[in-house]
Amino acid sequence: VRELRSVYPRAQLVDGQRATSEAVLEALDGSGVAHLVAHGAHEPANALFSRLDLVDGPLFAHETARLKAPPDLVVLAACELAMSHIRPGEEALGFAGALLAGGSRTVVGAVSRVGDRAAAEAMTQLHRRMAEGTSPAVALAEATAVEPLRRPFLCLGAG
Repeated sequence: VRELRSVYPRAQLVDGQRATSEAVLEALDGSGVAHLVAHGAHEPANALFSRLDLVDGPLFAHETARLKAPPDLVVLAACELAMSHIRPGEEALGFAGALLAGGSRTVVGAVSRVGDRAAAEAMTQLHRRMAEGTSPAVALAEATAVEPLRRPFLCLGAG
């Protein structure tokens, strides 16, 4: 968080006991860029129940449909939230898919578990490059090029 504050000094921070589902949804609504750091889990049996684990419990993928003005770019620094599940005749769904379907243009997330240190290093480099004007897809490729097997992040959407 300290590193990201150096990139975005005026960013709104929702952390600690304030990091409730309602507070996070409120902060997401109308923001241009959102960076979410939490434990996450993809739910293959019902992908819309994929979740971020917050202080008051889970924030489910389906709850992001309540956003009136979803962030243009969402970075999910959490395990598995770029995963999706496709049932016959349906679109790919999961946490990232729900954000894209709700109007977010680009979502960066992991397709498997990722360690805290590896995620922090990759996310810091990602945001530094984006702040310099690099597109999210190129910034992510550059940020994860050093040890890509330890950093299973994807850029989904318009990148």
